Amino acid sequence: MSNEFFKALEESLQQAIELTYEFRLYYKEDGSTYDKSNVLETQSDDREYIVITSDQYDGINYTRHFVVDGELQWIKPKEQHWYLTQSELATNPYIKE
Repeated sequence: MSNEFFKALEESLQQAIELTYEFRLYYKEDGSTYDKSNVLETQSDDREYIVITSDQYDGINYTRHFVVDGELQWIKPKEQHWYLTQSELATNPYIKE
């Protein structure tokens, strides 16, 4: 076999090794996240995204993670109690205002 074949093979392998990937998290204008992907750094994209780590990529929760000022934030849901006092009921006819 020709020595040039192996040189060409070595060059193509080096180019393949030099490709670098990044984890992208896509978000909407309100900061809510909806998609994630692992793509080449050089790949262009018209959607809004931030670059995240592999640990963040594995632990994404689309209902709790939001993008705030370009950073990934965990938003704690509001505590909602299912009981109300009589004064908090707007339709209570026995409370005088």
